[in-house]
Amino acid sequence: MKLRRRLTVLWAVLACHGAWAATTPQDGGLQWPEAWFPELEAVLRAAVAEAPRLEILRERVREQEGEARVLESWRRLRVDSNLRLLGAYEMRSDIDDRFRGTVHGNVQAAKPLYHWNRLENQSEIGRLRRELGAIEFERGGQHHLAEVRRVFLEWVLAGEHTAVLERSTEVADGLLAYERGLLDIGRGTEASVMELEARLLEGRERLAHQERERARLERRLEELTGEPGVVSGYGGTVFPDIETLDLNGLEMLARRLGGRGAEHSPGVRFEETMREIEDRRYAIVARNRYPRLDFVTGIHTDQLEAFDRDDFALRMQYFAGVQVSWNIFDGRRTEGEKMAALARRRVHELQADAERQRMGAETAGLLDELEFVITQLSARATRADLLRRRADLLDEQAERGLASARERLEARLDYEDTRLRVLEARAQYLVHLMHLAALHTSDPWLQETP
Repeated sequence: MKLRRRLTVLWAVLACHGAWAATTPQDGGLQWPEAWFPELEAVLRAAVAEAPRLEILRERVREQEGEARVLESWRRLRVDSNLRLLGAYEMRSDIDDRFRGTVHGNVQAAKPLYHWNRLENQSEIGRLRRELGAIEFERGGQHHLAEVRRVFLEWVLAGEHTAVLERSTEVADGLLAYERGLLDIGRGTEASVMELEARLLEGRERLAHQERERARLERRLEELTGEPGVVSGYGGTVFPDIETLDLNGLEMLARRLGGRGAEHSPGVRFEETMREIEDRRYAIVARNRYPRLDFVTGIHTDQLEAFDRDDFALRMQYFAGVQVSWNIFDGRRTEGEKMAALARRRVHELQADAERQRMGAETAGLLDELEFVITQLSARATRADLLRRRADLLDEQAERGLASARERLEARLDYEDTRLRVLEARAQYLVHLMHLAALHTSDPWLQETP
């Protein structure tokens, strides 16, 4: 590998030595990134409390709660009243024209008696819609918090790279000064000095790019959490040296996940709940043409006019009884509504099956990715160890004059290049593990729905 690439790698990873805090997974299975990043817990806490997206989802839950109360109210006693006070000019053939006032009023109470379980099914639909609101909160919240975690990992990596570039730029400055000293005493070449100057400028450009990228990620976290400066106090956050599953552990995890099924998935539960709602709607529609009985009672007042006289009498009626409502013929509307309800039910059944298949395919894909990353990490870690030992050996040989400074730098850059690739693989491992956990477990930060 050429010197140009080696210096680029050195600027990217030199400061990583000794910077990672070793931690271990809690149970060797599904886990979230905050198991290795305590700082992430505060970021997630802020997102749950302040994120606009989650607040919108909470309001959706409250909306469904209100709609459920509306549907439940139809089963209860209802009381209505009205009063009409009128002033009018009256023209009659039996008496002279006149101005007069009229008063009409009534109070009526009604209570459903028997509606063929239509109202009970309607109330149950309200309850199921409350469940849908909770499922949507869980599903939307999982996607949102997964994005928070992913951006946080990228922000940490950007911070690592920024620190690396700052230190490696200092190293490059020292190397350039050394080459210039050799040129002054006639032991170096001008071409070597110019090449190092070009590399130094390139390194400073990459440093500016990383600083801009880290600032962008920080702004993105503020947007996702709704809290300004949510990570401003975590400048020293480092990417930990995590302990990963081996292939045997991954195989055991795959078996456990295979036995869980997909019924716990928010997507599957959403479709199954919608299917049950359509069942209830069909039951309601199927009894549209059945007679409905209601108990009614109340008071009615009006005025009785005398013939050929100005006098009138105030009449007040108290009544109580049973009211029958019967939809005898509705132009085949009921048949159309039943057909539509059955079609919607079938759609949700198919979508639930598709969600199960999608979840199975995504789980298999993530397990394959994790297997690849674990194998990749093992190979890269072994190679990094060999290159470290080679670099240490060349350091010792250079002290005895058996290796040149360029050879030492070349060996060190080989080692740092491999370390950078190990770091990238560890980040991918955490991202895949996070998505797998989101598929098969409930997010610990969304256990309670408002």
